[in-house]
Amino acid sequence: MAVDPEERQVAEKMFAYAVELAALRNPDCRELAVAAARTPTTATVKALLEALAGRECRRNLVEALAQAGVAAVEDVLGGSNG
Repeated sequence: MAVDPEERQVAEKMFAYAVELAALRNPDCRELAVAAARTPTTATVKALLEALAGRECRRNLVEALAQAGVAAVEDVLGGSNG
């Protein structure tokens, strides 16, 4: 099943906001944030999550990733109980 376009848009915007905020508030994480924004892969996102450990901005990123998971839950987990 395809990801709902509205859910995808919410997830994309939340992710973009979280990554930009991480870059602005954590200059030492800026390169990782830029990499995650340009190419959001498992590797780039995990690296950014690790770098943000113990920092306030990490929560925003986790919430954005949760929204992405909600948007794609049927594709990832195979559910269709909608």
